[in-house]
Amino acid sequence: MLKNSDFLNTSLLSFIGIYGAMEITSTIWMYRAYKYGFFLALILCMVISDKKTIHFGNSINKKTSLKNFFHGNMIFCILLPVFLSIWYSYTTDYQPQGRYLLPSLIPLAYYAVKGVEKFFSLSTPKHKFPERVISITIVFTLVLILFFLAVMIFGYALPFYQTLR
Repeated sequence: MLKNSDFLNTSLLSFIGIYGAMEITSTIWMYRAYKYGFFLALILCMVISDKKTIHFGNSINKKTSLKNFFHGNMIFCILLPVFLSIWYSYTTDYQPQGRYLLPSLIPLAYYAVKGVEKFFSLSTPKHKFPERVISITIVFTLVLILFFLAVMIFGYALPFYQTLR
């Protein structure tokens, strides 16, 4: 099922947004933008070290074990819906639907935001990201999301449903 089919790709595209009865798709560049955005943010989260570790006496081991427990649970919460979706599709019926992967969105979003936060917190004595750059990035991201929403509604969904009349 995973080797000889397009199950994982269809599930991922549906997770991002294939609408209707898996009939209304958007342009490939929209899907690529979401994939690359999440991938880059997750890579930044893993690569950039977190320097804000504060240790108080003997609480080092407790903090480390709690942090490891938290990250282990978050990874488990990402992987469990993927495993259950594959299991359900294999045992019951072949339906690569991204809605089964939606519970993993919260931990994925946490790590993506953490990666962006780590990127913007990078500072050296000579170079520091000004608040204006961060504000422009946030506004650009919101405009991009609104643009994708408008393209999906007015470019794909409305023309599709108008042809059904």
